[in-house]
Amino acid sequence: MFRRLRPVALVALALAVVGLVLPSAAPVALAGGGLVTVMDATYDVMPEEARVHVTVDAESTSFERDAPEGPVYYAGLSMSIPAGSSNIAATAAGEPLPVTITPGTDETRLDIGFSEQVLLGDSYAYQLMFDMVDLGGASNRDFRIGHSVVAFPVWAFGSPDADGSSVAVLLPPTFTPAVYGGPLVETTADDGSIHLTADTSNLPSWFAYVTAERPGIFTATPFSVALGPDDATGQVHAWDDDPEWGARTVDLMLQGLPALYQLIGLDWPVVGDLRVEESANRLGDYAGIYNRLTEKINVRYDADATVTLHEAAHVWFNNDLFRDRWIGEAWAEFYAVQSADVIGVGGETFELTDDLLAAQIPLNDWEGIGAENRDVEAFAYAASFHLAELIFERTDIDGLRAVWRAAEDGEMAYQPIHGTAAPEQGVAFSSEDWQRLLDLLEERTAATYDDLWTTWVVDPTENIMVGERAEARELYQSVVAAAGTWELPSTIRLNMGSWQFDAASAQLDTADRVLDLAANLDLLADDLGLEPPDQLRAAFEGSAGLEAALTEANKELFALELIADATHGLAAEQDPIEQIGLLFSEPTVALDAAETAWEAGDHGEATDQAEAVLTTLAEADDRGRERVAVGGGILLVTLGGTALLVRRRRRDRNDDGAAIETPSDGPTDFPTDEPAD
Repeated sequence: MFRRLRPVALVALALAVVGLVLPSAAPVALAGGGLVTVMDATYDVMPEEARVHVTVDAESTSFERDAPEGPVYYAGLSMSIPAGSSNIAATAAGEPLPVTITPGTDETRLDIGFSEQVLLGDSYAYQLMFDMVDLGGASNRDFRIGHSVVAFPVWAFGSPDADGSSVAVLLPPTFTPAVYGGPLVETTADDGSIHLTADTSNLPSWFAYVTAERPGIFTATPFSVALGPDDATGQVHAWDDDPEWGARTVDLMLQGLPALYQLIGLDWPVVGDLRVEESANRLGDYAGIYNRLTEKINVRYDADATVTLHEAAHVWFNNDLFRDRWIGEAWAEFYAVQSADVIGVGGETFELTDDLLAAQIPLNDWEGIGAENRDVEAFAYAASFHLAELIFERTDIDGLRAVWRAAEDGEMAYQPIHGTAAPEQGVAFSSEDWQRLLDLLEERTAATYDDLWTTWVVDPTENIMVGERAEARELYQSVVAAAGTWELPSTIRLNMGSWQFDAASAQLDTADRVLDLAANLDLLADDLGLEPPDQLRAAFEGSAGLEAALTEANKELFALELIADATHGLAAEQDPIEQIGLLFSEPTVALDAAETAWEAGDHGEATDQAEAVLTTLAEADDRGRERVAVGGGILLVTLGGTALLVRRRRRDRNDDGAAIETPSDGPTDFPTDEPAD
């Protein structure tokens, strides 16, 4: 996590000295020139004594011309050193010099008297010594000197317009320093001690803040806390000279991990113990880092509670859940802030300012740690958190939990609409995590977020993809609505989640054609009192492909249209010749067989039987004429008497939907050649 620490007072730590001018006789006006002082300050860091011993070797030279009334000399000077400094002493040639000390809130003023008069052209050498002592206190104090870590400001001294002043910082062996401001040049002495040096001639603009750490002697404190079905166990490793940090961090784990677990809604993912370790400048520009491979959190000694909770949230939000850096940082920060509020702790949060917006990049372009400059890095952290807040405004904690569970379980973004079984799984290799997150958000929270992606996430090329997605989703949703209780085939849903929109759109067009045919089938079947079979739905929802479903629909519709034609043909009134032609045939039996076969899904048999009916009807006139001719023109049908059974028997249904055949009004027997009794 990018550095977000309590600001240190890095004001201009280079403080000018002012000469005390004493004339030889009555006071006179200075003619210009003044006292020029060059000072070499050495900061000797003594961790075991919790102090920094400062030695300032100084030389003051007078450039002040004598006045007509007499010579002008300098009898001393005034300067400032860090507030709280102690053991203050000044010497010249081994002899003590008088020092008047005036303590202040921000600095301590010293008035140093010279042991001799410094006249025009004279140079006066002397030495100042004082200690900067660590009085203890909170772990995040600005001044800290211990055997594990040191942190302190470095002041430079001398006249602002004088060349030759310098500072040097001496660190014991095994310390690793980091400098903010400066610069300071690092060298290693023969004895292993670290020397940091700088020319501070440009005094008004020079400042530095030094931190350094060495391999710490840690005190480990175990912790264990129940998180649902699991126990989160771990150890907090604090420097042995910083028990306050250890106690505070253990308390954060005991309170913060349950809060994070409840908010995020995912199981505890750490195998074994989580290690939380106190750190300093090894983190570079970052206040904390979580390593998912070692399951270790490093947090700076001066980081606030939100930083620690941010790193704890990375236990869930890391490359295992989503690979894109901005996603992990956005939600680690979001849940750090949320959990901090739950348990009543505080800390600074990222704020997206106008200055940061000047460094804006698409968040998808945010590269790895150390690859961006500080401005871009700061923008990306703040913008990703801002985006998480904007997303949260459109959903709630439960909605986000559903998204994280789907991501954790590898669920397909587009699920069956009516499915009650376990969610279908499958993550396409062709889609990036920023695409998958957008799909999961919109499919699990019933809100839209693509405008946020356009504003914050994608580059111009990716923005075109977002537009193509919007068009495909509109088509997808219209086909879902048209499908009613039917489910779209998984291949469509997989292509949608893979952002293969050309393939998905082609499949959706085919699906729409199938659904149109299915609607026509339903209408026609309803008119005929028939129940559509399940084959078309099974083909539509199945894995054989929509072309197979289209073929099935066309075959079913073809057979049903033949049945409709046969039904209408039988229901039509036949003339006497046609009635004679239909004698001794049973077209209604064939029609019943056609309907039964169609409802059973045997459209081949249904087609054959319906075509047989139509053939019989088509040949009725010819056969009737042949029979009339053979019978010598004797009319075998008594008009208004016995009627041929050519009317369609009505098919009703009982309460269970089963077909019930009810004869129509009128005779139901064909005439025979046998004489009546």
